[in-house]
Amino acid sequence: MDDLLKRINKVEQQNISKLISILNAIYANVHLPSHDVNHHIRVWLHCKSMLAELQQAGLTINDALIENALIACFFHDTGLTVNIGEEHGLQGALLFKENAHYFPTISKTSAEQIFNAIKEHDSKAIRTTPISSPLDMIKLNRLVSTADDLDALGTIGIYRYIEIYALRQTPLQELPKKVALNLRNRFANFTNTYSSLHRFADQQKERYQTTFDFFTKLDSDIASNTEAADSTISVYNFIVESLIMKKMNIESTIKEATNLFTASYPLCFFKKLSSELNVNSTFIL
Repeated sequence: MDDLLKRINKVEQQNISKLISILNAIYANVHLPSHDVNHHIRVWLHCKSMLAELQQAGLTINDALIENALIACFFHDTGLTVNIGEEHGLQGALLFKENAHYFPTISKTSAEQIFNAIKEHDSKAIRTTPISSPLDMIKLNRLVSTADDLDALGTIGIYRYIEIYALRQTPLQELPKKVALNLRNRFANFTNTYSSLHRFADQQKERYQTTFDFFTKLDSDIASNTEAADSTISVYNFIVESLIMKKMNIESTIKEATNLFTASYPLCFFKKLSSELNVNSTFIL
């Protein structure tokens, strides 16, 4: 394990600064807190955790896979800066291709694998194709797709779903069922491939339940026309107003929410969101 972490750290030291610089340029005039540079960092952290779990399970993680996964994770959702819709993978892959010259040491084969992993990261084919061998668990497209799915879980996942679906102009009444379907597909993608990583899978199941429970409650609140301050709808309205209408970042949104809300539910929600984001902010460049 120590050897893997050392090798991951070496790959990070060689690539992270330029990756963040490239993404900062791509997102320079784009306001998309749910899928910004920090989202890509979190997806890499999820991927890194998966690589560690997979090595512990006896699979071999080589340096090329580490580098390919790092680069693909950092580009996978950049296509949203061009196309806010669900079919944004190709645009992200093309953005990688435009910037591939910053990574002169990667082979042509690796570049092709990275391109395809970015392009296909939201592919339903990945999610529905069962694994036939343990080696399928370390295929680049599965790793990147699953790491992205894991960032849709937890309280972070809730705010991400709310923002991106609101930007896609999904009516509030339709939101819970749309999210539930997408969320189930994402979690099924994870469990279909990685359920044998029992401890890790149990952790992700808890995060999945947090997200699922919120949107189940939101569906109930909508049905009962609950507009009370102590409801999921108050959380939804605040996120949409702050992130989309006022174009605030998520940190400012959380700060304003914790200063303004007195009702228990939204106050606890934004404190929990802050706590989850703070855990990810410990990432060392």
